[in-house]
Amino acid sequence: MGPLVIISKGETMIAKRYIKTLKIYFILFYRRMKHKYGKEVVMQEDNASWYKAKEVRVFLKIQKIRYILWLL
Repeated sequence: MGPLVIISKGETMIAKRYIKTLKIYFILFYRRMKHKYGKEVVMQEDNASWYKAKEVRVFLKIQKIRYILWLL
């Protein structure tokens, strides 16, 4: 489990906001876990639309984040 982030009431998650959240709260956490546990560390996402956005996929690729995306 990664950092818990709660967005403000009335806001919705979109790809741009998700990338910002990843930059602020997740990337450093992921790198620490990867350093501690090795290359087998992966990020798991569900089927929410913002996870599947092309700009999110590109961002994660640039950051070298391994992930599991559920395509149901």
